Amino acid sequence: MGNDLRSRTDDVNGPCARRGGVAPTLTAVFLLAVAVAAGTHPSTAWGKGRWLAGDLSTRTCLTDGRSSERAIAGKVMNGDKSGYGLSYLANAEPGGQSQKDAAGQRFATPVWRWQTLVSDSFPQIAAARKAHPGDFFIQGLQWDAPAHGQVSMGIVGAANEPQGIADFEYRFDAADCDTSRSGLVKQNATAQNTLDGVAYLQKHLAADSYAIVDHPSRDLDWSVGDLRALQDAAPSVVCGFEGFPGGQAAAARGGYGEFFDVAGHEVIDPAAADPAETALARTYGGADPMVARIGGVWDALLGEGRHWFVFGDSDYRWWATQYKDQGGKVVGVSYSDFWPGEYDKTWTYVPRSDYRGLAAAIKSGDSFIVNGDLIDALDFHASLGRTAKTMGQTLTMGKGRRVVLTIAVRSPATNHDGQKVHPDHIDLIAGRIGRRIPPSSPAYRSQAVNQTAHVVVTLRWAKMRVVKGWRVATVAFALRSSTYFRLRGAGLPAGTPNQTDAAGDPLIDTITYRTLPNPDPAAVATQPTVTINTPQQAWADLWFYSDPIFIKVK
Repeated sequence: MGNDLRSRTDDVNGPCARRGGVAPTLTAVFLLAVAVAAGTHPSTAWGKGRWLAGDLSTRTCLTDGRSSERAIAGKVMNGDKSGYGLSYLANAEPGGQSQKDAAGQRFATPVWRWQTLVSDSFPQIAAARKAHPGDFFIQGLQWDAPAHGQVSMGIVGAANEPQGIADFEYRFDAADCDTSRSGLVKQNATAQNTLDGVAYLQKHLAADSYAIVDHPSRDLDWSVGDLRALQDAAPSVVCGFEGFPGGQAAAARGGYGEFFDVAGHEVIDPAAADPAETALARTYGGADPMVARIGGVWDALLGEGRHWFVFGDSDYRWWATQYKDQGGKVVGVSYSDFWPGEYDKTWTYVPRSDYRGLAAAIKSGDSFIVNGDLIDALDFHASLGRTAKTMGQTLTMGKGRRVVLTIAVRSPATNHDGQKVHPDHIDLIAGRIGRRIPPSSPAYRSQAVNQTAHVVVTLRWAKMRVVKGWRVATVAFALRSSTYFRLRGAGLPAGTPNQTDAAGDPLIDTITYRTLPNPDPAAVATQPTVTINTPQQAWADLWFYSDPIFIKVK
């Protein structure tokens, strides 16, 4: 696989950056910007659907959260009319047991989650649907996948709600030790049981369910081979992972604070940790390293032509903990999670406004993720004559023909921190699509890089054409091999100290952590200061990622 890139850079929008690896076979020629209809997302003209912002991983006081479903919905929903601009929301809490009911009152004895999903959680979902008729509420589960990490999943459809997800939790959740139900066989102990779980969804609920790997690198619980096997077991259900994990306001950004030794095992003492392994379990610009590293795990999966997409969730439990003195005065605050939609959003194009249509849209890949509302609209599509395909879709063409990529983005006037926002630049990233690696190959478990993935052009926001509030650029490629294209936008320029390197890639977020007085008075004596991430640090470091467009060259 040689380096046979042939490029011409008629640079009207910014420098063409080709860095690292083996480039796909393409010729790039910049074109004039195209017109965009005012006031609408351009892609909406293709159908009768809507662009909706959502969050698929939130928790309540039923588990380790502090808010009720009603309180969360009232704070964040109603689309762009109020709140934080969300139109769909999933309750996805861990399995095992519930200590409290939906109102936050402690049970006399803990109750199994499969029971509270039916008796406490879903009634709140039903009430939210009634109170917010224009929005979508999903009963989900943050599945403790056996021998792995957590997976946000949901099951929709009146025939399945809520018993379908309750039965799934009982059978397949690693934290559920209840054996009282003689009619259901437990499969919740081994890695094979994780595959059994998604295979069950594929067989019985393929059109009504989705499964998304949460914070994939946080605990080093998922290898690239695990991800391949998960999707191969349920190709119509398993659709991707969190690119922006929740907990962006937490002391360890995204909750990515563990330390690991040379074998990838968690250690308590940082002095015993291996820097290389630990670096795999940190965020970069708020993103999981599987996504943040060009040519890494995500690109490896896309390079097989896998429809593996990215999501951004809050993993909301509570906003902050206040520490008070004996007189009730607040003397310290520690932060946990942003509210759903306050910081992270997944924007999804939903052609059909019902729950099965929403589930299909979530899995379609016609979406992008953003933190800090760096952008609030994106049209990214590939055209060949009158045929056009957008994110998550495949455009088929003959070798050597020219495909035109259109990139149109829009930013809000301000975000929820009151900042004026816009990207500094947008990277168009390309990678070659090769053959699917078979499970029998050793590479199936180990191939975690795509050496062809690289930035083919960097578009400077200030130089992009302004068309009725949108920033627009087009670029054409003559392709000789199958290729995918995706976008990455940054709010900071390349070479920003402690934030981006000279090529514009995000640096590890721990560099920006601040040393502050310990907010907990009870711990000051033994640990007077803490070096942590803060909400302000997260607001100062904003990015977005699009899902890919696949170009198949015959």
